[in-house]
Amino acid sequence: MPHTRKRKNSPPPPSREAEHRRIHEVIHRINSDIKRFHSKFLNDRKIDYVACSSCMDKLLEDWQMDNESHPTWKEFVECTCSNKVPSKVKSSEEYSNIMYICERARDFEIMIPNMRNELVSCIKKHVYKYCQSFEEDAQPMEIAPVTEYASFIESQKQDIDSKIDNLNHNILTYGETKSPFYKFVFNGQEHETLMEDITENITGVCDLLRKWIKEDQTYPERLSQEIQFNNSYKETLQDDIRKLSRDRKSKEQQIERLERSRLRVLDDYQSHKNEKTSLKRRVEVVEQKLERLSNDKEKKNKEITELEETRSKRGPMSPRDRSNLDMHIDKCRADVDKINEDEKIMNKQLKRLRRQLKQVSDRTYELKVEAVTNRHKQYELQQEITGIDIEINSLKERIQSIDEKNEVIKKIRNMKLSPATLREKHFQRKKSDNQPDDNLEEACKFAAVGVASDWKQLYERLPFIPARTKSRRKNDLQTMDLIGARRDWTDEEQAMKSLEKWRTFNRRGDVVHLIKALRKIRKVDVARMLESKYMVTDVYS
Repeated sequence: MPHTRKRKNSPPPPSREAEHRRIHEVIHRINSDIKRFHSKFLNDRKIDYVACSSCMDKLLEDWQMDNESHPTWKEFVECTCSNKVPSKVKSSEEYSNIMYICERARDFEIMIPNMRNELVSCIKKHVYKYCQSFEEDAQPMEIAPVTEYASFIESQKQDIDSKIDNLNHNILTYGETKSPFYKFVFNGQEHETLMEDITENITGVCDLLRKWIKEDQTYPERLSQEIQFNNSYKETLQDDIRKLSRDRKSKEQQIERLERSRLRVLDDYQSHKNEKTSLKRRVEVVEQKLERLSNDKEKKNKEITELEETRSKRGPMSPRDRSNLDMHIDKCRADVDKINEDEKIMNKQLKRLRRQLKQVSDRTYELKVEAVTNRHKQYELQQEITGIDIEINSLKERIQSIDEKNEVIKKIRNMKLSPATLREKHFQRKKSDNQPDDNLEEACKFAAVGVASDWKQLYERLPFIPARTKSRRKNDLQTMDLIGARRDWTDEEQAMKSLEKWRTFNRRGDVVHLIKALRKIRKVDVARMLESKYMVTDVYS
């Protein structure tokens, strides 16, 4: 089984395609190793594990050993070399199956840790590092391909973490079942199933990575398609702006025509209004003249009546007086006739003037209505132009937003395709790897809240350098339990005190050790949050 070497001062990936090939090589190598293991050990070979344990009973009886004498397959194989195995047993199918189980366990225990470390290293140092959506560079914009790929990445991370958690749990379970070797053989079907589950977990992770790489390879193309779609949409919006501009210009021309018409109508209206005023004054003058003529006529008729009464009442008059009186009466009657003639002329003139006044008044009103209608039409057209301006500005803002989006998409696409981005990510990782771990105290405070009542399990799983025996750990737990009960500590306070004690006895402790212990007690959510907060990698290995 090939071992992965950690190269010091490894160069950054020369290109995105090279990084994808490197990840594909790891996936291909792991899948090939699993296929070889399956074809060799997890094939159709039928093993009677009960018969194998009976064979072991005979061997142990011959060697005068008990069932607990061989912790693992290694001690059993060493024992077969140092103790004689009866030829009858050696030639039996059961003994051959036992040696087959030993060989299978040996290859599995060599293959799986290396394979898991290589896979997790690939995930943390390559996939998580270089296969990114750069969603943070798109904020606060919502760009569909970026958001979709970011959601896909988050989903993939959750699925990968879940499968690796199951993988770690199955590996721990396998480690608990492999000792003693007699029980390992007797429960052979159980550990065979565990081997299948573990290899299936690894294959599942590889499938997820292959799917992720496929999405990452097509990501720049999807960004290009989004740019093309945005440009097409932008052209449609520009066509709409041109149509609206033409409509706006047409309405402006209508307003200009209406304004010219309105001014012309106002001039006509003013002249007709003046003419109407003049005709009114002329009608008033004629009416006044008619009134004076009527008064004069009345006076003359009265005078004639008085003269005729005077003539009838007076006695005999001289011919000369009678002649003068008759001449005076005739003159008055001639004046009345003349007044009647003038009245007739004046009435005709008044009738004509009133007819003209009515025509001018009607036309004046029509011109006034026309001017008001023009003004209303101008107002409506101006309102429509305002609406068009608002719509044009809205379309321009959308075009500006599209241009800004395209610039961001181009930037993300260039970052995705540029080797300079890979180099920057590489050196960021290298710099972060060289930084000392100064966050353990803060991480312990955070973990204490998440662990709470499970603090005893966590303390038992934490590593100690130098090593601390089980009895001492048990004594530590009893002491902390007693002190906590006396001082009425909460679960969170108990957890924090246990982590402080761990830091006291383990001077080389760091956040990675804490995260590993959290995963061992199935506090996966707390472990993930610490990984995300402190950018911790390679926790699984």
